[in-house]
Amino acid sequence: MIVKKSTKRVIVALLVLAVALTSGAIFAFAATETGTEGYYTYTKTLGEVTINSVDKTISGEIIVPDEIAEGTVSAISANAFKDCSLVTTLTVPDSVESIGQGAFRGMTGLTEITLPFVGASRTAEYYDAVFGYVFGYEQKSSTVYNQTANNNFVNAAYGTKPSNTTWQYSYYGSSSGISCYYYIPSSITKVTITDATRISTAAFLNCTNITEINLNEGIVSIGNYAFSNDTGLSNQLIPNSVQSIGSSAFSGCTNLVYTNIPIGITSISSNQYNGCLSLEAIIIPEAITKINSSAFSGCTSLESVVLPQSIKEISASAFSGCSTLESITLPDGLESIAANAFKDCSLITTLTVPNSVESIGQGAFRGMTGLT
Repeated sequence: MIVKKSTKRVIVALLVLAVALTSGAIFAFAATETGTEGYYTYTKTLGEVTINSVDKTISGEIIVPDEIAEGTVSAISANAFKDCSLVTTLTVPDSVESIGQGAFRGMTGLTEITLPFVGASRTAEYYDAVFGYVFGYEQKSSTVYNQTANNNFVNAAYGTKPSNTTWQYSYYGSSSGISCYYYIPSSITKVTITDATRISTAAFLNCTNITEINLNEGIVSIGNYAFSNDTGLSNQLIPNSVQSIGSSAFSGCTNLVYTNIPIGITSISSNQYNGCLSLEAIIIPEAITKINSSAFSGCTSLESVVLPQSIKEISASAFSGCSTLESITLPDGLESIAANAFKDCSLITTLTVPNSVESIGQGAFRGMTGLT
């Protein structure tokens, strides 16, 4: 049989391709290994380690290693620590870049947890960026939901609540018709975040059992409702690196006595401290130019506020219902005071409105019955 040169070239090319593909497959196979080291079953690929499961007998104070089998621990799979109920304290290293949904589900004995970020990763958003994500969620088909803000999260508990948990967050998928209800262990009282750049919307919403949240320097933004209804918090220190705090970030934190406003903040968002019944004093930094609507509304323990010279605008109901506020000095340079701004601030006896003010809203001083 005579084989043409062109045919020979095709055959040779196919043989070369087959060898290359075979070699690549062998290389890919060789680059991935699985094994167990200590309590951890892992997969290692090109020096990156994923923890897939953990021995259920693990207990006490656990510090997850940043290296396993001479590889960097960069990921923790979904359900990896599921039902490790004997662990009381868990520390996840900064080397971790992603955490699977429900990675710590059923850790009902956990009292403290240290994480590099909140949610699935440092860049996660919306329902992947809340604290409850790593503890898993319950799903339920539902068309009844209460949409709040622009990311469709539900602010009322629903679904089947797992035992020994606290409802943290809910999400309604408008296209799928599926609601997801996130729950955290009720035993957790302390959370430390070590390497985040932001705290997203509703990140710690409704974490009523948590009494201490520590945040790392380097965080630049705190989202809407980030700590809303965290009734266990009494003090919350905000890193100086933070440049923006979203609306209702601390609303409903009824036992919050002290918090700070970083010097890089230029405005106080609407409802930022609304309903913080125990907040006694606040120092507003010099860079602030605007206090938005209802920012301090209902802060019934607020006794003193220091307003900087930079303030230009006090929005509607900004300090309404601050019934224990005894004095406030309006700075020169203030341009507008909106409706009901100081409504029912009944203990203030003297108030001087500077000549720089160009507009005063209806009822701005309504109910200030202590004015003499």
